[in-house]
Amino acid sequence: MKIRTLDDLVANIDSELAWRRRELHNFNGAMINGRSSLLPHFCRASVLLAYSHWEGFVKSVCLAYIEYVSRKRLPFDQLSTNFVALACMRAIKESGQSKSPLPYIQLIDFLRLNGTEISRVPFKDVIDTESNLSSEVLQKLLLALGIPPDDAFTLKKQFIDRNLLKTRNEIAHGERTEVSEEFASEIFSQVESLLQRFKVAVENAAAQRLFERNPLL
Repeated sequence: MKIRTLDDLVANIDSELAWRRRELHNFNGAMINGRSSLLPHFCRASVLLAYSHWEGFVKSVCLAYIEYVSRKRLPFDQLSTNFVALACMRAIKESGQSKSPLPYIQLIDFLRLNGTEISRVPFKDVIDTESNLSSEVLQKLLLALGIPPDDAFTLKKQFIDRNLLKTRNEIAHGERTEVSEEFASEIFSQVESLLQRFKVAVENAAAQRLFERNPLL
């Protein structure tokens, strides 16, 4: 479904969150009620599953938000700076590969003289979680989307980088990292909280029209 309205965006995010929460809850239930001999394996697998939903949800929601903004077809002079940058990303990269100043001059002239032209913000393959969605990468994504820094994510920095990402990388790379049942349950709980927080941050940005140069107050 194409994401054209705020309702479309919210519905898309709700759908993404619902199936991910359901799978996390079902897996957690299976872990708690399963055979005790399998519990260590369930606990280790739980970290991989929780991380996959963390990275997958953030990437999916970012792309949905960019599509929502792109389909508004706003003129360049009405877009926030970060979305102008996304719209011009390819041209900027191509300019950076040239030793001539001409591509830079052409890009600046275009932006200065064609501000009323309808923007075309790409919304496919423009989000890179770097396969390691650390707190630093998360802040880069928030900056790219023009979403103000959120204290909730700052406070979760240690959890994201050490508890979730570091443990996931150790297990994914074949290390024999042990995970307790308490740790696994905490991972699920914290990731679910992060998903909800990210959902709220993006929906608030859309509702407040932060993608515009002069957003609603």
